[in-house]
Amino acid sequence: MDDSTKWEPGAARGRAITQYLAELPLAFEVLHDVKLQGTVAKVDHLVIGPGGVYLIEGSNHTGDITAAKGTLWSGRHPLRRTIDTVRREAKRIEDILGTTVVPVLCLAHATLPRPILAISDIVVCDGESLTKVVQEPRSPLSADEMRALSAALVPLMRPEQPAEQVDPPDVATANRITISTTPLSARDTAARPARQVIPPPNPSRRMGAVVAVALLACAVAVGVALKLKQRDSGSVAVATSTVAPAVAVTTVPASTLPALAAPAAVKPYWGCGVPGSGWSVGPIWPGAAAGVASYRFDWQNITGWIEWGIMTAPNQALPAIGGFGPAAALSVRVTAVGTDGTNSATTITVLNAPANAC
Repeated sequence: MDDSTKWEPGAARGRAITQYLAELPLAFEVLHDVKLQGTVAKVDHLVIGPGGVYLIEGSNHTGDITAAKGTLWSGRHPLRRTIDTVRREAKRIEDILGTTVVPVLCLAHATLPRPILAISDIVVCDGESLTKVVQEPRSPLSADEMRALSAALVPLMRPEQPAEQVDPPDVATANRITISTTPLSARDTAARPARQVIPPPNPSRRMGAVVAVALLACAVAVGVALKLKQRDSGSVAVATSTVAPAVAVTTVPASTLPALAAPAAVKPYWGCGVPGSGWSVGPIWPGAAAGVASYRFDWQNITGWIEWGIMTAPNQALPAIGGFGPAAALSVRVTAVGTDGTNSATTITVLNAPANAC
């Protein structure tokens, strides 16, 4: 007898796994219930991270699981079909992406001989060890490679329901990065009406109008006075024209502050808070510069640039990003913000984690 009666639908077996994957650092892209166009298959979970691509299938097997004769056993029943399913789905994703995909079977409700073990090419783990497995650098990827893999995968996915009927995200996975297949430019255009551009008032034109009104008022007053004098004396008055002195208008020149220079390359600090959890990284203060009020940092993942934070002082630290394997790469950009609100050119730096494992 095989394990076919215990291989339950993905929604049931993946509930606990989703909660474990929600604990991964933001550098990881996590996709759930991935349905591929042209197939009836559905992958429980797919993780794209600095350490590689991982396909994760879950199982609702409970009790003690043993390993013998090249497979897993639940009592006297071999789990060969489960193992073959995970291997087959990983190979299918591997053919689509053109890169190595690590097959993982997570038995979140069972007791294993060891928290992590290998059955041929399949990594088997319990729920508590899942995040450790996917953070191990089995096939390291750069940020550009991660972005390219995501771009290749998203067009092949088929939505489960129309976009307007999508349920709000689960609180447990609200901090995960989601991929939208609508280009940012299209979403921005649809969301915002065309802005009417109103030119700023011209100070010299306004001053000219004020002077003109003042001269006109003087002329009217002089004319009325002459009429009254002519009426009283019975004689014709000869009007003498008096030119009012010109009003000097001083034009204040715009700010002549020099353009901000692009910041130097970002200097990182790498830390290993918990051994086995991967390297974490943060930026170091670039240094004071004339006219600079702060520095804005962004980091890049497979979906684009993510705002990291703003540093205004040397003793200020931005939140560290963690989960990087040995020699993993992270692209970071920094922009200087001037005291007058202007921005400098952006400097992009690729940060590489230490070569040894954390």
